[in-house]
Amino acid sequence: MAKRNKPGDELPKYMTRRQAAKFLTLSERTLRQLAEDGDGPPFVKLGRRVIYDRDDVVKFMDARKTRRTKGDDQ
Repeated sequence: MAKRNKPGDELPKYMTRRQAAKFLTLSERTLRQLAEDGDGPPFVKLGRRVIYDRDDVVKFMDARKTRRTKGDDQ
């Protein structure tokens, strides 16, 4: 039986802000603003570098699933 890949499995375990933003289809600036506001996925700061754990980014995306389209920009 073939193993099913989960969303994000093709990504490295740890991602830069650029990689995480691309996966989330956000700009780096938006992801940075979410982090500053405390609304983004958890991250680790190493000096000036910001590193995201792939699993946290996928959980962040999954937590925002909705069935409602009214008012969404898509």
